[in-house]
Amino acid sequence: MKCAITGALSYSGRYLAASLLSKGHDVVNLSRRGVPIAPEPLTAPQARALGTHRVRLDFNDVDAMARSLEGCDVLFSTYWVRFADRGASPHSIAAANCARLWEAAKRAGVQKIVMASHTRTSVDSPFPYIAGKAQAEAALRDSGVNYAIVRPCGIFGDTAAESILMNNAAWVLRRSPLFLLAGDGSHRFQPVHVRDIAALMEELGTSLETSGEELDACGPDSPTSLELFTKLRDASGGMARIA
Repeated sequence: MKCAITGALSYSGRYLAASLLSKGHDVVNLSRRGVPIAPEPLTAPQARALGTHRVRLDFNDVDAMARSLEGCDVLFSTYWVRFADRGASPHSIAAANCARLWEAAKRAGVQKIVMASHTRTSVDSPFPYIAGKAQAEAALRDSGVNYAIVRPCGIFGDTAAESILMNNAAWVLRRSPLFLLAGDGSHRFQPVHVRDIAALMEELGTSLETSGEELDACGPDSPTSLELFTKLRDASGGMARIA
């Protein structure tokens, strides 16, 4: 099977790529950046191969993206933007970029698209990150291509570098006298390990005959935000008051 991954050397993308390559699948690395992060769990030869087989992802050129996807059976999309800039919301721009990518996949004859999204997506969400994800999902449903959507509630890994949210929160908890929570601290988190996300995306993507799967991907633990950040503070040696 020939697969394309947006950012096969990125955080979750490289776990997915490592598994697919180990099973003999061909992988095309669609990326806007040429400099990879640390290759684990990829082997050095796998990382070099993905660097060699990198195709520049240009959302402004649907025809070029379609050519890059020719011959691919499945497209795995882990693409998104994390932070908003001034002016136009990049999350809405990211949603439009996804719609162009779905169109390119359709033109190329891709049989299935698997998208990494987020739990509780809604176009009416007050959070641009979540609303943008919902817009991208809607475009995928309307694309005419078989699809699956995986919705994690936060992703963590084995190292601090792979647990950016938790690592950043621990930094604040160690250095600030006060850590403010949204709401009353009772809403729950169910973060999932990056390997589990990759495994779920691979399972859905290699089942080409199915379509329309939309799955929440949540871990087994569901602490409240107060419980989570209290444990994180204590583990990191912080003294912050959590309110």
